[in-house]
Amino acid sequence: MFRMASPDETLRRVDGVRERAGSRVDALEFNVLLQAVLVTDDAEAKAAELATVFAHTGLDTARRVLDSPYVLVGTAEENARKLLANRERYGFGYVTTHGPGRDALAEVIPHARRLAEES
Repeated sequence: MFRMASPDETLRRVDGVRERAGSRVDALEFNVLLQAVLVTDDAEAKAAELATVFAHTGLDTARRVLDSPYVLVGTAEENARKLLANRERYGFGYVTTHGPGRDALAEVIPHARRLAEES
């Protein structure tokens, strides 16, 4: 059964890989496959909808969907901020998504670039 790791579990996994890498840690490049990317002005409602779709993966509430490092739901700006926060927290330098999310992710990327340049 497919299950999405919680934010804390994801961090433990990333930290475990970093620890095992030892002196090679700086050569690591982490990536993430986003399971869904939605650009919306009503993140709570869309997250609740996704919770019904992703319930079998452990993302069975809107809060879990919104907190997941594997899902972006919000305005393009909110999603960009989360993308950058996930890069900082987990080290995700590369981001991909499934076909249905590609246009939404393409909308988020310019915002993420702008925010990254501003920081």
